[in-house]
Amino acid sequence: MYLPNMASISKMVRQSELDRRWGFLLPWCEAVKRLITYKRVERDWDVWDERRFFLEVKLPMRCALTEDEDGNEFEFDMEWSGEDTFKAKFRHVREALALLAAVAHVDQKAWKYLLTRHCGVVLGREGDAKFEQDVAADYFLILDQDEDWRTNDEDHMGLDLALFCGVEHRTHPSKEYEDALTKIATLDRTLNPTDAGVDIMIP
Repeated sequence: MYLPNMASISKMVRQSELDRRWGFLLPWCEAVKRLITYKRVERDWDVWDERRFFLEVKLPMRCALTEDEDGNEFEFDMEWSGEDTFKAKFRHVREALALLAAVAHVDQKAWKYLLTRHCGVVLGREGDAKFEQDVAADYFLILDQDEDWRTNDEDHMGLDLALFCGVEHRTHPSKEYEDALTKIATLDRTLNPTDAGVDIMIP
């Protein structure tokens, strides 16, 4: 009969508590699952930044290629469903990343837990220096900038960067996004109910 040690029990209790507090974000985590990788990225334009690990995000592509065992791309593995459908999915991912960035501002432990437990991000092992350091919500984006034969009729030459970096999430946010952001704010212990508000940078 297996009896878990106290460290394992304590860890399970912490995970249960984090799931209870932050469980409303699980659908958003699912939206970016397997899209985020914690990796070393050399940024030649930012030589003064001592950080070497960043969150690389592969944003949704209009069409994806399938690779064979040798790594050769040979066919599209998804049907083109239209620009509107793509933009809706892209917007959902954009909002999910913004919400996770807000969590990083509120609770670093919860942010790292959601990344590792529910977004499939490997940050290292507990106790490792890389794992124990704070993880900034600094996204390194991989964009779809290649022309695609499925979108020729729409005269599309790749993803417009403004779709991601624009202000639509501020001017026309989805109700689900607003509701989730409000819940995150209620979990911020540094906020006072009488405060006018806090502006945080959401990448």
